[in-house]
Amino acid sequence: MSNKDVILSNQAELTDLQIAKAEEIQNHLAKVKDGADSIINAIQAKNADNKLGLADDLNKFVAVYNELIHAQGDIAEVIAALKGIKGMDEAHD
Repeated sequence: MSNKDVILSNQAELTDLQIAKAEEIQNHLAKVKDGADSIINAIQAKNADNKLGLADDLNKFVAVYNELIHAQGDIAEVIAALKGIKGMDEAHD
């Protein structure tokens, strides 16, 4: 095996590990989003008439939720980029 082959093989392994970790993060974010959806829906249902005075707290939670959605988009971009790198590496084998 040439030095180039060893380097490409090692790079492919590292890329596979990075993809796996990024996908694991993506799965965790999806679980957090599902939990957040449940919490938001429950608060909205219990506070429909705002008698509990939770509107401000709910708005703050929604801001955090929006950051979660942004993080999901970011990790999806990272996964796509890593898979693109892997595809280019495989094409050069």
